Amino acid sequence: MDFMGMGLWEVLVILTIALLVFGPNKLPEIARTVGQGLRKFKMATSDLTREITEELKKETKEIKEEVQEVQEAVSAEAKDISEGIKEELDKGVKEVEEEVQKVQKEVSAEAKDIREGVKKDASELTREITEELNKGDKEVKDAVQKVQKRVSAEAKDISEGVKKDANLAPERPSKAMEETKKGEHGNG
Repeated sequence: MDFMGMGLWEVLVILTIALLVFGPNKLPEIARTVGQGLRKFKMATSDLTREITEELKKETKEIKEEVQEVQEAVSAEAKDISEGIKEELDKGVKEVEEEVQKVQKEVSAEAKDIREGVKKDASELTREITEELNKGDKEVKDAVQKVQKRVSAEAKDISEGVKKDANLAPERPSKAMEETKKGEHGNG
């Protein structure tokens, strides 16, 4: 038996001393007073414990509500930021696509101009050579044929080079962006 941190023998010694000091007549009255005091003390500590527990529950509930509000605010802010980034990316992709289309049109127009210029030069050269041929000079005819072949070969090389340049235009950014988005969704 353990009473307020004291063993059985310690309690018996204290009761014996109390019996000797106060006498047998007063001992029950003192015991009753001590018992009432202990009961009041126990009730007070019980009430205090209950009040503290209720206050802690109330504070815990308020803290949980505040944490929930902060989580919701952070979540909403993160969503807004994410949407803003997505809009900016979409806008950037659209601008890049427009720029690529513009460059492709410019390259096609330039290739067309080059082809027309080469055809014009070749026609002019052919006409001049034909005039020289008509004069009946055999050497000139041979030279003209060589020049015609060279001009045709050069015109063909230039035309093929322009076609290659036009075909080497970068992929449409939307395809690259779609692949990037697929990679993000697969990782996220």
